[in-house]
Amino acid sequence: MKKGFTLIELLVVIAIIGILAGIVLINVNRTRNTARNAAIQSDLSQLRSVAEVEFDSAGGSYDNVCTSADYNRIKETIKANNGGVEPSCNDSVDAWAAWSPLVGFSPTRYYCVDSTGKATTTTAARPAGSTQCP
Repeated sequence: MKKGFTLIELLVVIAIIGILAGIVLINVNRTRNTARNAAIQSDLSQLRSVAEVEFDSAGGSYDNVCTSADYNRIKETIKANNGGVEPSCNDSVDAWAAWSPLVGFSPTRYYCVDSTGKATTTTAARPAGSTQCP
């Protein structure tokens, strides 16, 4: 009497392993997107501190928030987390706002922070030139 596995038994085991691997990959992708979105939100929230330092050093103006070296560093980090999409930033003397699309949502969701202290997730893209979140 021969001992061993039949071809059918081996194929069933391979199929089960394939299904389990697929489930794990889907969950890993979801978790990766969640981590990227958390990083994007953290970086944009960090921009609030950068803006206030810029406001103080510019004598009471937000006019250079979106061109500061600190913003450019934050912008590059955000681009790395959202697939190369550059965040938007608008500033004026008395206000600023920045937003970035989040990863893995359809329709696209955006995270926005502004000089009023608002930090929100929205599906509405902020109009060009706006210095307030929707």
